[in-house]
Amino acid sequence: MRPETVRTADIDPLGWGVRDTLRFEVDNRDSVSRRDISVLFRFDGTFAERRIALTVSVTTPDSLRYEENFTAVLGDRIKANNDFYEAVAPYRSDAVLSQCGVYIFEVVKAGEELRGLWGAGITTE
Repeated sequence: MRPETVRTADIDPLGWGVRDTLRFEVDNRDSVSRRDISVLFRFDGTFAERRIALTVSVTTPDSLRYEENFTAVLGDRIKANNDFYEAVAPYRSDAVLSQCGVYIFEVVKAGEELRGLWGAGITTE
C-alpha cells in the first residue's frame, strides 16, 4: 500500500494574492504506484468561494517543469474545528510519479485576491 503524503502552508487570511506562491516538496520513493493528487484548503466562515483559479507547476526530480492553469472545484466542506472548515479539490487521478526523488509543486492564485483562506496544501494518496 502506498503511503499518503500531505504538505501544507499557511496563507494570510486577509488576502491570498496573485504573487503569493505556495511551495510543497514531496519526496517520492515509489515510482510505479498510481495515486490521486488533490489540493486541500482550510478557511473560515467568511470564505464563500466554491471555485478557485490557480496556476499549478510541478518540477520533477530531474528538473523538468510542467505548468498549467487549474480551477479547483471545492468538494464538501468539512468542519475541522469550531473556527475552520476544510475542503479538497481533486487535481489528478491515477497519476504516477515515475521518478524517485523530490517533486516540487508550486501553487499560485490566479485572478483576484481571496480572503478567508488560512491554508492550502497538496495531498497524494
